[in-house]
Amino acid sequence: MTIIHDDQPLVNPSARPQVCQALQLFWDSCQDEMEWEQSQGWEGLAAGCASVIAPDPPPQQPPAYCAWFGLHCCTPGDVAAGRCGAVHAVKALNMKVNSVNCSLSSDAVLDSLEQLHACGLRGLDLEGNELSGSLGPRWGSLNGLTTLDLGAGRVGLMRR
Repeated sequence: MTIIHDDQPLVNPSARPQVCQALQLFWDSCQDEMEWEQSQGWEGLAAGCASVIAPDPPPQQPPAYCAWFGLHCCTPGDVAAGRCGAVHAVKALNMKVNSVNCSLSSDAVLDSLEQLHACGLRGLDLEGNELSGSLGPRWGSLNGLTTLDLGAGRVGLMRR
């Protein structure tokens, strides 16, 4: 059982639908005829976020997406160590070698990553997936990422 102290900030439960919508946008934008190899939890998005986000959850209860494959949410220990701003915030998305198929220059992909970043995303690992596109200026808005791995994808850099 995780103990959350009263002085530790929690992600506001009212923000959970927005985080879920950002995750759904990522899911919808990063798969085609080839399914992800691991998608535990994500497949629930087929019915929409309302089906995976509990209405009026107790603040101490982690959101359902914290248990999805590849998602890592902040713990009280992360907050105490200064690695996260709030308990239950999505801190990392690790989809290494998972048949994720997307264009990194897609507005939808960038919209989802910017929203997750605004909510605390600090790590993104998409190594070994079917990535394409280029890293344009919008990627600069993700300046809080401490880990970014896009290795073994077909990614270009956009020059000005």
